[in-house]
Amino acid sequence: MALCAADCLLWKAPDAPGGMWSPGALLGEELVNRLREAAGMTFTVEETA
Repeated sequence: MALCAADCLLWKAPDAPGGMWSPGALLGEELVNRLREAAGMTFTVEETA
């Protein structure tokens, strides 16, 4: 997961204002897609009451 995030930051990093960013907040769908392809991870949205 860390390597996918680093690769994404290196090659696909969006222009973002300075400050603290988590990989998920900064890279969004690009990171999710990379994790699905490279690591076979799955993600779902769950509704809560």
